[in-house]
Amino acid sequence: EVWDRYPDAIATVGGHELCRKMQGKVADPLTYAERFEIIKAFWKHDVYYVSRLLKNKVLVVGLCNDLWTFNDYQHECLKRDIATARENGYVMLLFMHEPICTQNPMHICIDKDSPEVLFSGDVSGFPLDMCSGNTQGNPVVGCDRCDETTNAVYREIINNADVIRGVFAGHYHNEMYMEILGKNGDGTSAVIPQFVKTASAYGEGGGMMRILVK
Repeated sequence: EVWDRYPDAIATVGGHELCRKMQGKVADPLTYAERFEIIKAFWKHDVYYVSRLLKNKVLVVGLCNDLWTFNDYQHECLKRDIATARENGYVMLLFMHEPICTQNPMHICIDKDSPEVLFSGDVSGFPLDMCSGNTQGNPVVGCDRCDETTNAVYREIINNADVIRGVFAGHYHNEMYMEILGKNGDGTSAVIPQFVKTASAYGEGGGMMRILVK
């Protein structure tokens, strides 16, 4: 439904592409690896990492992190693109399914069911704790329960805030804005905006974000 209309669209793998058993009682006979091979067979671009330059200004990157992890191949691709972006003055925008740890004690959640903006000054009490784990018990990207390669990619992101100017994710079926605490290439402190979006497939509860590159 996406690629038939927009053949050049970049899409990142989420949870539901691989989870064929939801509320049903019949177990999926295929392993995760076998299901992922099906995904790779029809995906229109590299399923793990894809980057595309827009108007010689913005480098858009799509990353697969459906299991809250990254791999060595993604790490090498990201390092290469960060170096290219810094050399040419590009802005990088990263798109993935799972949001990454903010290390920020202040999260901002725009609840889709109420108009007010909710603040939490205490990470431990926030319903979506991006630093120590999440409500489903998965290791959040950047936490001490992640593997070294995943955290290496995480460090590449947060330590290049002058190049990586935005992270976009989903998963939580809610509209949220966060600020990742990071550093510029020279070591000075900076923040990277992180937007968590609800899919438009959810009708009135979902939405889309349009980004214009002029």
